[in-house]
Amino acid sequence: TAASSLLIPLSMTFPQLLVLRFIMGWAQGMWVLARLTVIADQGGDKRGRLITAMIGVESAGKLIGPAVGGFIAYISDVRVPFIVLGILALLAVIPSFKLIHDPKKDVMRAQKAQEGPGLTWLREVMVFPIIIICIVQVFVQMSRSSAGNGILDLYAVYAYGIGPEILGIMAAIAGAVALPITFMAGHVMDRFGRRKTIIPGF
Repeated sequence: TAASSLLIPLSMTFPQLLVLRFIMGWAQGMWVLARLTVIADQGGDKRGRLITAMIGVESAGKLIGPAVGGFIAYISDVRVPFIVLGILALLAVIPSFKLIHDPKKDVMRAQKAQEGPGLTWLREVMVFPIIIICIVQVFVQMSRSSAGNGILDLYAVYAYGIGPEILGIMAAIAGAVALPITFMAGHVMDRFGRRKTIIPGF
């Protein structure tokens, strides 16, 4: 995420920009999965609330980030918010090394030693439920990103000629609307189950 953010201001053509944005989206998707894995591994019976707390913190960032980024772009240059994002992403890595631990690491190492060499991870991943979840997630992210972070922004710019500062304020308002829904969903998940929350949400 940091590398693509810092390279975006140096892109000279639109295809270069698209490639770097693709890499950034890929990296951010990996980051989300990593956080969800930690919660699934260590969350216990509070997983639903932890997941929505994580999304809540992200939503709080969406309240502040776009508005600040839009203001920075307005007073300086549209490339500067990407440089700020790259620096913040690098800073976020530092506490991760200290705070995130993996209690199952030794157990997994022992299991791999018993199983011997081979593509054990491939056998674990290439099962029907995981494949279906991946396909569903791709479609969910496509629809969410198109509506929330792409198509509507482009339409607003070309139809109304609005600048980055107004785009930032619009994104902040959207984040404010989503915030209470996120926290309520966590309590519903822990009380009635994740399936009864997620499927109607889709």
